[in-house]
Amino acid sequence: MRLKLITTIFISAVVVLFLAAPVILGPKPSKSAPRVVKRDYGVRVLDYLGGMIFAFAGSGVGSFLIMRRAREEYRTESLNNLKKLMEGAAADAKKANDAPQSE
Repeated sequence: MRLKLITTIFISAVVVLFLAAPVILGPKPSKSAPRVVKRDYGVRVLDYLGGMIFAFAGSGVGSFLIMRRAREEYRTESLNNLKKLMEGAAADAKKANDAPQSE
């Protein structure tokens, strides 16, 4: 349950970061702006992209782990169902062999 919550938070962060890009980054400085302003904007863009990449990676890893856990649960349940089927078939065969034969 915690894994699904964390993955949902990462996916939500990706959506929020994507939609909030214009607000977070602000307007691009003009070509005649001082070098310091351009550098600060570049650092802000790199920080923003780093956050986006981290959120994308977190949601991808979380999705992979959820998928792997679901696959393992499915495999375990399939084996349990097969065991029950085999036990039921063996019990039915034993009942058929133990039943009196009327001819």
